[in-house]
Amino acid sequence: MATPTTPTVEQWTGQSLPAATYLQFQQRVVELTTAADLDNATLEATLAALRPLLTRLQRLVRQEGAYTDTPAVQKADQWRDRLVMMIIDMVEHASKLPAESQLGVAGARLWPQVKPYKKIQKHELSQETSEVTGLLRVLATTQGAADAQTLGLTQAVTELGTENRLLAQLMAQREAEEVQRREEKSYDTVTELRPQIAEQYHNLVIMVNALSLMGTEAAQTLVLQLNATIDHYQQIDANRNKNKGDEPEPEPTPEPEPEPDDQGGGDDVTPVTPVG
Repeated sequence: MATPTTPTVEQWTGQSLPAATYLQFQQRVVELTTAADLDNATLEATLAALRPLLTRLQRLVRQEGAYTDTPAVQKADQWRDRLVMMIIDMVEHASKLPAESQLGVAGARLWPQVKPYKKIQKHELSQETSEVTGLLRVLATTQGAADAQTLGLTQAVTELGTENRLLAQLMAQREAEEVQRREEKSYDTVTELRPQIAEQYHNLVIMVNALSLMGTEAAQTLVLQLNATIDHYQQIDANRNKNKGDEPEPEPTPEPEPEPDDQGGGDDVTPVTPVG
C-alpha cells in the first residue's frame, strides 16, 4: 500500500541541456528503465517509441560533431609538416654551400627539384598529401636518394613517407565517414525531435510514478535511480550556466561625441584683417 513517503520521479525534463548532453540523459533514462524490467505493456510501448527518436537525435549530434579521426590527423599532419620543413630547409641551406664541397654539390642538384614543394604545409590536407607524394618521388630516385643520404636526410625521408601514408589512410577513413554521414542525413532537426522525446519521457515518468505509488518495489528502486540521474544532469546544467555567468560582459561601446555645430551662434569669431 502506498504511503506519503512513496518516491516519485522529480519534475525535471532536461530541456535546458545542450543536444549532446540531453541525448546522454535520455539514453541513461532508457537504459535504467529497460534494466528495471517492470513488465508493463504501456511502459514498454513508451520505450519502443522513445528509442528510435533517440537514435535519430544521435545521428544529428554525430553529424554536427568533429570527425572521429581528428586528433590523429592533427598529430600526423603536424609531424609531417615539421619533416617537410626540415628536409627542404636543409637542402636549400646545402645548395648555398661552396660548389666544390660534397654537401654543396648534393644541395645544388636537389634544390631545383624540391624548391617547388616549399611551403606546401599551408595547403589543404589532401592537396598537401598529394604534393608530399611528389616530393617523396623526387627523393626516391637513384640520384635523389643518394643526395639525400649525403645530406643526412635518409631517416627523415623514411619518416615522411610513413606519416604521409598514415595521413592518406586517415583521409580515406574520413571520406568513408563523410559518405556514411550523408547517407544517414535526414530532414530531422533537433528543434523538431526534442518535443517528441520530451512527450515520450513525460509518458514514461507518469507510468513509473504510477507503478511506484502502487507499491511495485522495482519501480520504487527505479525512481531512486532516475532521481539520482536527474540530480547528476541538473548539476551539469548548473555548472554550465555558472561558467556562462563567469564570462566577463563586453565593454559598452562609447557613444560618439556630437559634432561641433558650424551653423552660426557660439563663440566663433571671424578674424578681421586690419586696414592699412
